[in-house]
Amino acid sequence: ETRKKLAEIERQKKLKQDKENAEIPKDRQIRKNSDTDEISSPADVLLSKLNDKKMQEQQEEYEKQEYARQWILNARKAGYHLELSPDLEVIRYTPIRKPSQQDDSTDSMPSD
Repeated sequence: ETRKKLAEIERQKKLKQDKENAEIPKDRQIRKNSDTDEISSPADVLLSKLNDKKMQEQQEEYEKQEYARQWILNARKAGYHLELSPDLEVIRYTPIRKPSQQDDSTDSMPSD
């Protein structure tokens, strides 16, 4: 009989705790991360989101720079020198002088 009463008291405590937890807004709750089972506070969650955003911005910046590099390289192959602004606008382009295809070298001592 005593065990039943203890089990009922424990069940009531659990229900009361669950009800109290349900009344706390989600952004104010302390919860466990499923991956590491560590307790994380709202500050930790916010810091994690900021780090994710920073990494995403760095990736976008890298992709932007790589795009610009490839664009300049392709223009150079086509015979143009490009100057780009930071927002990837073409500021100036100039044709690159291609060397003539004729052999215009002269020997200093011809072998006549």
